[in-house]
Amino acid sequence: MWFRSGAGLLCCLIAATSSHATPTDDNALWPLLERLQGDVQQLLTVTPSEAVPDTLGPGCADPAPHDYHALAFEAEANKEARDLGLELRGGYILDDARGRSVGQSAYLELSWDLLEEGRRENLIRARSLQHSAHLARLEADRARLDDQYACRRETRVRQMRQLRSSLLARRGELLRPLVQAVRRGYLTGYRHLDGLLEVEGELAVTEHELRGLRGLRVDGRPPRNPPHPAAMDLYLPAILKAIERDPLPALSAALERARLSQSSRFRDQNKLRVFVRADADRLSDDLDSGGMAAGVRFRLPLTKPGDRDLQLRLLAADADYQRQLHTRLRRTREAYRELREQAERVQRQQYRVLRANERVRRSLTDRRLYPAEADLVAAVSRTQDLIDAAIEQVRAEEELQRRLVKVMQRAELPLIPAYLKPLGEADFNYRGRSGERAIYLWSGDIDRHAPAVLVAFLKAKGIRQVMLSTGRRLDTARRAAFVREATHAGIGIEHLFGNNSWVEPDNHAKAVSRIRRTAPEGVIHLDVEPQALADFKQRQDDYLDQFDALTRAVRAALKPEQSLHLSLPVWWPADRYAVLARDADRLVLMAYGQPAADRIARRLQPILALVPAERLALALRPADFDNEWQLEQAIEKLRALTGIQRFALHGVDAYLGMAGKQP
Repeated sequence: MWFRSGAGLLCCLIAATSSHATPTDDNALWPLLERLQGDVQQLLTVTPSEAVPDTLGPGCADPAPHDYHALAFEAEANKEARDLGLELRGGYILDDARGRSVGQSAYLELSWDLLEEGRRENLIRARSLQHSAHLARLEADRARLDDQYACRRETRVRQMRQLRSSLLARRGELLRPLVQAVRRGYLTGYRHLDGLLEVEGELAVTEHELRGLRGLRVDGRPPRNPPHPAAMDLYLPAILKAIERDPLPALSAALERARLSQSSRFRDQNKLRVFVRADADRLSDDLDSGGMAAGVRFRLPLTKPGDRDLQLRLLAADADYQRQLHTRLRRTREAYRELREQAERVQRQQYRVLRANERVRRSLTDRRLYPAEADLVAAVSRTQDLIDAAIEQVRAEEELQRRLVKVMQRAELPLIPAYLKPLGEADFNYRGRSGERAIYLWSGDIDRHAPAVLVAFLKAKGIRQVMLSTGRRLDTARRAAFVREATHAGIGIEHLFGNNSWVEPDNHAKAVSRIRRTAPEGVIHLDVEPQALADFKQRQDDYLDQFDALTRAVRAALKPEQSLHLSLPVWWPADRYAVLARDADRLVLMAYGQPAADRIARRLQPILALVPAERLALALRPADFDNEWQLEQAIEKLRALTGIQRFALHGVDAYLGMAGKQP
């Protein structure tokens, strides 16, 4: 890591931004720090399309063909197969080499070789060449796979470098105002030159690397955000098993044995030739001296050739196959050990990013809640640490990508999803709490607590969804301020309607009209509780039928993209939940008054038998638990017992009052 720690820069900033900085300087830096934190989070968030399926990046164009050798062998095999062994031979002979006309003769012969150098040998040679062509094509496929890996590795590395250049640009944005602040301190006599050189040096190194990565002039503008691929590990047992079961090496060995066997068959030196010949003797007085002749020539060596060399070559082919298999397995294991070492570095770096981000979050939260006590020096130093940690994470992931490709190249296998397992990512919403979290907020909650305080608390507790009351008593301006703060913080809003009288059939149209008018967009959450009515026990079936009719009416009035959620008790007949699940996207089961996770899980079993856990959420009341640790333990146990992953909390005041809360 070439970035130094923030200690030296912090000292420079202390002098430059203490008594010599103006409020305007602070007001300009705080929004910059908040934006840089958001940029880092956005850059390091894995792009959904860049998750598991194509972890090596987009495909590459096919490289230059590797099968020329195979094509050449096939062409030669076809030529040998077409060669029938027929030859046309002829000659003209002078009896006296000095040119005296002692006698002359000529002949023309059509011959057909059947064994060595003939038809049989040509067919054997053609089959051997076909085996060689098949072997060459297998080798070409391996070379093509290797080239594809190399190409995709370079494509992904370029993408990671673009990501690193984006982070470096943010580092430059942070350093430039600091350089100006320290330079002002130096020129006004409050700083020495070495302090200015230190900060300027950091900026110069940042811009130099940025120019090298982008090949562009540094103009202060951050580049377009590239996608961030998921960091992946490999499942080694599956890869090793695939290597052992790979049929191609065994096929290569079988082809090599067949090629050797075929080659040995045309070395037996047995010859058989059938011929027809016409002879002519022009100078002879005997008119019958020329004529036609037909015959057979053969050659049969009396010494039988041995096949010891063939046996040894076949044994060598088998030994090569076993050696290559063991070498392939060994090299794959060695490459995977390197991958695991790098994966550990990536995980450590991800947690370093999360720690740095949490420190920045606390600084920015202090600024919003306690402006007079906010520490700008600490906030700048923490933001620098966050950016530096993010850059080092991208460096580590880039090297992880190289090592992953190396494993697959050594394994000589195509990459499939079964070999991949996510390494994890820097989840900036992680708060040390399991499951997805939501909370009910009523008009009194909004009145008692400032929107900024509520949002800061919800973020600290990992609350990502708010069921926000739309009651008439709620101050609309205060509600709008809270919605703005929550939306900016990435917290989703559900429009909560809780009028129990809506269950009456005469009020269904009124309910639909109110929902359309108040919340024409977004998630609609009905907390209509007929069980709270005085005569519910006497009219339970009627009320539940009416509630079902209300749900259908609201569902029909919503836009297709809108979701409908229902808050329900856990003690209704189980078949009622199955009916309601047909129209509602989610059922939030209110398990209040009982802190024992085992009992809650038993109560939920009939419902889980009819409604999938993915369609359910479980609402708990913090006031039912002695402390937050007991609440968290109950949630973890309920996740394990029921499979439900979404939890809602009812009672923000009790939750705020629990020990261990933090801004």
